[in-house]
Amino acid sequence: MQTAELEIYMKVCSGDQKAFEQFFRHWFPVLKAFCNAYVKDDCLAKDIVQESFIELWKRKNTISKPASLASYLFTIVKNRCFKEIESRRAQLNIGQRKDEEFLKNEVDYFIDSMTSLDMICIAEQRKAVAEIIRNLPDQSRKVVVMKVSEKLTCKQIASLLNLSTRTVENEYFRAVKAIRDKVRKLCLI
Repeated sequence: MQTAELEIYMKVCSGDQKAFEQFFRHWFPVLKAFCNAYVKDDCLAKDIVQESFIELWKRKNTISKPASLASYLFTIVKNRCFKEIESRRAQLNIGQRKDEEFLKNEVDYFIDSMTSLDMICIAEQRKAVAEIIRNLPDQSRKVVVMKVSEKLTCKQIASLLNLSTRTVENEYFRAVKAIRDKVRKLCLI
């Protein structure tokens, strides 16, 4: 992250409206496209993103790490998208089997709407992230793989690796931070 960008993020967190406007203008189109990929409705995507910026502004004083402001905003948007999709499912009042089929159809639709270039980019991103994970220190790599791929809890991982739960949590945190930093340097996000 560049210092100018971090400066804007810090100003946003301290309540600077001009910095927030600049942050909004920069991230709104990106977030709207991101949201639209989930909800498939341009007007709804616009509303969700605007509401997410409002929520971010309300919470600005509680954000302890200004450098993660954009990630925080993406999380807000993603969670609102999931709530919207869940709400649509509830309105359809469909059973469990049909629900799974509905979700599969949504995923299929999203994949079908992707271009070949999109798929190539995603494949390249996955390869790059896999390479970053392969190059992590042995213990960090094991923790990440067990937590993400095998979906184990920190307590379960600690038991399997004969470590304390806190050590596993710290190892995972450091590994994720290292992965994020390297991904940003490669401009994958």
